Amino acid sequence: MTDVRVHAERLPGIGWRYSLPADRGRRVVVVVEDRGPTHLVLVDPRLDEPLTTVRLPAEHTSVLAALLTGARFTLETSEAAPTTTPDQAEVVVETVAIAGGSPALGLAPDDIVRRLGPDAALLGVICDATPQLVENDDGRSVRAGDKLVVAARRSRLHQLRDAV
Repeated sequence: MTDVRVHAERLPGIGWRYSLPADRGRRVVVVVEDRGPTHLVLVDPRLDEPLTTVRLPAEHTSVLAALLTGARFTLETSEAAPTTTPDQAEVVVETVAIAGGSPALGLAPDDIVRRLGPDAALLGVICDATPQLVENDDGRSVRAGDKLVVAARRSRLHQLRDAV
């Protein structure tokens, strides 16, 4: 995988702005508000206004992150569907609640990534005490009640729950 240079800038009182190159000289800008929402902006440096801006609530942001990692989703419908055995190689996104005796308590997100190993991706840490999605915030450790948003193969989910 090629390294991509991402410019990060703190926006006091708002959150963070991340900018990375796109095609034809354009840039993709992601503004992550401290209070939760994320904005995706496509910028052409030759124009005064952005080409487009999309606002996503925090819960949609984690789903978009999973899609961009290549995760496949199983869609549930309200209609009765024939029962089949789930594909164990399928990548799924799971929310894992951190209990009081969890080995992940007190760990930083980077430490949790190491516990998960190469077969899983930590997409974020959800803290119900705050409206924002905390994603790899080195200054905050995982606490009881937090939820880890993890993408992994279905066959590894049980082992991952035990690891955290």
